[in-house]
Amino acid sequence: MAERIRTHDWSDTPLGPIEGWPQSLKTVVGMMVAAPNPMVLLWGQAGTLIYNDGYARFAGRRHPELLGMGAREGWPEIADFNDTNIRRALAGEAWSLKDQELTLDRRGSPEPTWLDLDYVPVGDESGRPAGLIVFVTETTDRVQAERRVREEAERQRQML
Repeated sequence: MAERIRTHDWSDTPLGPIEGWPQSLKTVVGMMVAAPNPMVLLWGQAGTLIYNDGYARFAGRRHPELLGMGAREGWPEIADFNDTNIRRALAGEAWSLKDQELTLDRRGSPEPTWLDLDYVPVGDESGRPAGLIVFVTETTDRVQAERRVREEAERQRQML
């Protein structure tokens, strides 16, 4: 993703060309692209999306067009959810959501998806929150497996 980010035409986004990005943004992007786990940065009020390889795999068919889009346009099915989270982070709040259920269209049709999401505000040069980084861990397989075990246990109880 580092090369894709470097060669992306950012001039049509609220961020503008990379040469004009604040050092804080360049630094967090550099750290993020080196990370092995899925991470996405949402910068500014629009939540301009920059992400790493792990998140590119998570995004499925939305990648690579998702890069540089605003969060609302990039993930329209969860636009209100993302708007709320951007507001919270820009107010300086950090938080986590465990097994958050979202319906996402990553493979051509909407599907229920469960995620652990950790949100951290990212400051600009003045120290004020200017964006947020999200650590994304998909928990869908585990949540669905636990649900099947509970349903089977309930079915067994009803048989007795």
